Amino acid sequence: GKSCQERLESVEAQHGEARQDVQLLREQVKQLELLKFQHEREIGELKVQLSSMKDQLNLKEQLVTNQMAHLEQATTQRRGLEEMLTSVKQQAHSLEEKFVISSQEIAKGNQIIQSLHTSSKQAKAKLRLKSTALVQQEKAVLELEKAEEMSKHLLEEKETELSRGKEREERLKQDIEDLKKKLSEAHEVLKSDQEVIEYLNRQLTERDLK
Repeated sequence: GKSCQERLESVEAQHGEARQDVQLLREQVKQLELLKFQHEREIGELKVQLSSMKDQLNLKEQLVTNQMAHLEQATTQRRGLEEMLTSVKQQAHSLEEKFVISSQEIAKGNQIIQSLHTSSKQAKAKLRLKSTALVQQEKAVLELEKAEEMSKHLLEEKETELSRGKEREERLKQDIEDLKKKLSEAHEVLKSDQEVIEYLNRQLTERDLK
């Protein structure tokens, strides 16, 4: 009887311990399920964040591509402006050389006119003194005056040509200033584009490091 009683008490004690173990296991299962739910929710949020980051990365890569294309276009435009500026400078230099030649020709023309004027005065004086050669002297004077008028006409044409040349030089100087301004603006655009690309590259580098 005592042995059975002891065994019964032992079984009941084991049963109580088993019930406590079951209760403890149920609590652990409940905690694990709650933890699993939290992890699944965090995974879902991380997936949304990952998708958003991928979209942002694609957008930044597209922006970099666009900026590179814009930079290449700006470089081409700058090269064209520099070539145009060189051509205009060459034209201006050529015009300056022509101005020097024209000025020399005008100086020669003035000397010829002065010489013809002096010759004309001398011829008129001799004409008054030499009445016997009046017809020949008058003819010579008329020819000298005609030559003087022609020289004056040529001089006027040279002066007109020089004036037009100076106007062309002023226009070319203005064109050079305009091209310099455009070239400066193109440099500013290139500088701005390079800063944007450097910023985007830093963003991409920081993202890669993370």
